[in-house]
Amino acid sequence: MPPLSVFAWSICGVPLGIASGAMTSFAELACRKSNVGSRVLLRDRETVQATLGRARATLRAARAFLSHAMTDLMAATATGGKRLVEARADIRIANAHAAETAMSITDELATSVGAAAIFETCVLERAVRDVRAVATHIAMSPNNYIIAGRLALGLDSGTARF
Repeated sequence: MPPLSVFAWSICGVPLGIASGAMTSFAELACRKSNVGSRVLLRDRETVQATLGRARATLRAARAFLSHAMTDLMAATATGGKRLVEARADIRIANAHAAETAMSITDELATSVGAAAIFETCVLERAVRDVRAVATHIAMSPNNYIIAGRLALGLDSGTARF
């Protein structure tokens, strides 16, 4: 297996785990918090319910893409050639997508909670900060989309680190 591919894949679980934890914290907070001037708990608002449902679907889709890309990479390692090149590009975009997804989920959850999410006492504030610190690692860089696009257009990868 290409060491760069395996390394990036191995650290992708961190931002996805942070997003998963943020979802748990969001659900707990929604069960006890209401907006200022309202007695209705956040959990009873359909927009909040939809936000959490969408986050679950998005997280699971990112995990599935990541797992599928790694499965393809493992199979392509034995085959080599063009299939391996495509699998390496796919694992890279799966990594970038996982990082972007994790950031998007935590941002959306924090936005749904409102101003409470800006305080250090709120778990979501920490999740937003942590996911940004981890998901910006070069292994999960949006530049991976460029590499995959270049290869799909019949060009070389454009980098010696592929």
